[in-house]
Amino acid sequence: RELALSADLLIEDFSNKEIRTFGLNFANIRELNPAIIICSMSPFGRGTKWEEKPWSDLTIQALTGMCSVNGEQGKSPLKEPGTESEFITGANAFVASVAALMNRDATGIAQQVNVSVLKSVLHSYSPYLLAALHTGNPRQQQDQGLHFGLVPCKDGYVSLSVRHEPTWEHMWLFFGDPKFAQNPKFDTAIKRRDNEEELSKILFPILANYSRKELLHGLSPLRILVGIANSVSDLLEDEHLKFRNAFVEFENEGKFWKMPGAPFQMSLTPLKFKGELSSKDFSIWDHSANNTSKVFPNSTGTQRMKGPLSGMRGVVLTQAWSGAYSTQLLSDLGMEIIQVESVTRMDPWRGGVPPKLAGLYPESDPGDRPWDRNALYNGVNRGKKAITLDLNHSEAKDVFMELVSISDVVVENFSGRVISNLGLDYDSLRSVNPSIVMVRMPTYGTSGPYSNYAGNGGTTEPVSGMSYLMGYRDGPPINSGIMHTDAYSGVLACGATISALRERVVSGVGQEVEISQQEASMTLLAEYIMEGSISGTSPMRQGNSNRDYAPQGCYRSKDSIWVAISVKTDDQWRSFCHSLGLEDLFAKKDYATKDSRIRNAIQLDSEITECISGYMSEDVAKKLQDALVPCEKILTLLEAAENKDFHEMKLFEEISHPESGNFDYPVPPWDFETTPVQSPGPAPMLGQHSEEVFRDLNGWSEGEIMRFKNLQLTGTDPLI
Repeated sequence: RELALSADLLIEDFSNKEIRTFGLNFANIRELNPAIIICSMSPFGRGTKWEEKPWSDLTIQALTGMCSVNGEQGKSPLKEPGTESEFITGANAFVASVAALMNRDATGIAQQVNVSVLKSVLHSYSPYLLAALHTGNPRQQQDQGLHFGLVPCKDGYVSLSVRHEPTWEHMWLFFGDPKFAQNPKFDTAIKRRDNEEELSKILFPILANYSRKELLHGLSPLRILVGIANSVSDLLEDEHLKFRNAFVEFENEGKFWKMPGAPFQMSLTPLKFKGELSSKDFSIWDHSANNTSKVFPNSTGTQRMKGPLSGMRGVVLTQAWSGAYSTQLLSDLGMEIIQVESVTRMDPWRGGVPPKLAGLYPESDPGDRPWDRNALYNGVNRGKKAITLDLNHSEAKDVFMELVSISDVVVENFSGRVISNLGLDYDSLRSVNPSIVMVRMPTYGTSGPYSNYAGNGGTTEPVSGMSYLMGYRDGPPINSGIMHTDAYSGVLACGATISALRERVVSGVGQEVEISQQEASMTLLAEYIMEGSISGTSPMRQGNSNRDYAPQGCYRSKDSIWVAISVKTDDQWRSFCHSLGLEDLFAKKDYATKDSRIRNAIQLDSEITECISGYMSEDVAKKLQDALVPCEKILTLLEAAENKDFHEMKLFEEISHPESGNFDYPVPPWDFETTPVQSPGPAPMLGQHSEEVFRDLNGWSEGEIMRFKNLQLTGTDPLI
């Protein structure tokens, strides 16, 4: 209590029972410390009908559709390794906390913020939930192969992205057989997918001659996206990560261990890691002497304003998922976001132009403007303004720099070389605006041997170690069904952006922020990296296991619907067995204690599999939930998007798009007490706001706008 009375921020994730047991009174703390921000995390949201619902990371992933896309066709659905739903919730709590602090410093109004695990996961999956609603055909499990996931090579597995014809041709040039690229059976991505079994018989023996690193260093310079499936040991010995000092080392009782370092780097205010905590870290400090931010007394405490970042502007070069998601979050928080695209090189998530379409359209109909109807783009760009500029042209670059001069933030997620090639590096930007915050999000960061290599979610998962841990026991590594590392990196990038903006209030200058998506994703696996650094061996495929639960897994019921079950405590084990009438199982000594169940987890899992196969899924879920045992039916993405409970809890809102029509989108993951997040409106159409921005912000006449159009430096239709 004394610490809270002198603190700027209180973060808590207590259950209601714990709050009652500990006698916590947050209202009283706020009365005594009007400047404090309280960030509360909960699984389903405080005050909702599911406030007391039992849960685990696995059951959240089941309930949101996350599990349904993971794993091989016909096999058990899989969760993401570790506790990913909790990590992304923590990242969202970071975003909300820093945003609330920044708003308090500016307005004097402190507030409470609520962040739920359920909202965090649903919002992070927005593009694929929207895609399911658009098409009625949710994404499902997919077998690994060249079209998706990992393929074998000499010393392990790699992800290769050769969907586009130039990259397909470059790969065969590297293999020394350029003519094969013209083989009519395989000369388009669709043909390669349709004939993948035959292609694999040709390609896999060739890949067996190359190591992962040979493929990475040989194909990446040819603009082919390559992701090598790294084990924990591989990560700890990787030359790129060593160059970047990506790990921090600690010593305890003569033993050394490593863990991932900071998920982002800040040029002016680098993150600092403390060693082992001592008593002085918990001492009371003089709040007024140590707080460098402007803190004002709370006024009414009930004033309701726009989002906490209202009044700020970002001009951004973000595309696809991670970058676009980070700037959508900034938009959700009230920042004006001007998305800069090009009519000659559209965001790939717009889905292409005829005849090469790759979008997920309403009723699977591309319409006249398919680039404005794709669920992927529309799912991560809500509320933004969109302009088009050909930044390869000096005049267009000048326009961009004018916008930078009147903006607060620039965000980009190109590969490392692109920004320098365009002449838009941080030094160039701050020459026109010393207070600009520039956020860069390349896959491998901006320095190191791999920094110029491009990547995407399909390569980030393997290079971060995620794919090596994901898969069935004794099976090969696999990629997840949807590359969730993109969303996680996007949330962290949003929080880093706000942190730099808050520091700017103190210093008066901006700074460069770098997010290596590889290193950000590695933080999801911190416990495994620490374990591997101590033991000297790499943890293997995790399946649906968790070191603190047994039984835990996905089990096929009598009606062929999979259910996810997590049992952590002895009380839950007793309730599990009694509610399903499994008295003989409960009596077995091998499962009498939590430790014995974890020790015999494989054997226990086999018995649970047999037991659940005799029950209907609805019966299992109801009986176990009533007994306070975490259990959920595994929903598809479409079932999650249409879930009646979610809509009753107002976890979705309808947004009307001029080309796509009316669809439900997940609401943002935070609830701010006094600066509520406003409905941001739909994603923009290509170049929709160019004239508005050029006229209102650049001060152009209609004649100047028309001249730019005639030069094809801007427009609303792609020139591809």
